[in-house]
Amino acid sequence: MTNPPEKTPENPWGPQNSSPEQPQFGQPQQPAADPYGQPQFGQPQQPAADPYGQPQYGQPAAQDPNAMANPYAQQGYGQPGYGQMAYGPTPALTSWIKRVGSHLIDWAPITIINRITDPMIGGYDYASKTERIGSNPTLGFILLVVGFAWFIWNMVFKDGKTGVSLGRQVLGIQLVNADTGQPVGAGKAFLRQIAHILDTISCLVGYLFPLWDSRRQTFADKICNTLVIDTK
Repeated sequence: MTNPPEKTPENPWGPQNSSPEQPQFGQPQQPAADPYGQPQFGQPQQPAADPYGQPQYGQPAAQDPNAMANPYAQQGYGQPGYGQMAYGPTPALTSWIKRVGSHLIDWAPITIINRITDPMIGGYDYASKTERIGSNPTLGFILLVVGFAWFIWNMVFKDGKTGVSLGRQVLGIQLVNADTGQPVGAGKAFLRQIAHILDTISCLVGYLFPLWDSRRQTFADKICNTLVIDTK
């Protein structure tokens, strides 16, 4: 009787049949899956999502409907520009009567001083209506200086700096530049007083001119480009 061939014991350290089948020579190999999810060389990469929501290069940015409007956007035609203030209503021009009243108030102190100093210095005596030699020329000269100082302070400096002499302040009117609406300054206020000579030598027509002039200006106002307006 023939004995069956003996089976060679399997080597426990040898290759196991459970190992993956090796591909035959010439067959393409399938790339093994990368446990870290990295793409294989030569495969197109998918762009990763941006956690901050920024648009990818070449893609148009999404418009935010809640975006703040540009504060420096160009103004439409006819609208005031940045930093410009709209003009308020034009002040009313002063009536001729108010101008005459303020003039009388401003010149009243000088007129009174002249009446006092004329007899002192030597001149016409209004009481006796005769010429006489002054009894106190020194006091008369001092009073003349006081009258001139009043004129300079009230009708040059005060009127030029604030636009209101004492007479204008009492009646609520103001002298201003016709272009800017601001006080004219002491220099132009003094020039305006000199220009009033033209109002006088024109047989007072210059003083009457505001009665029919559209801007209610005297000749002196037209020369110095000034207006007299109501403030109350």
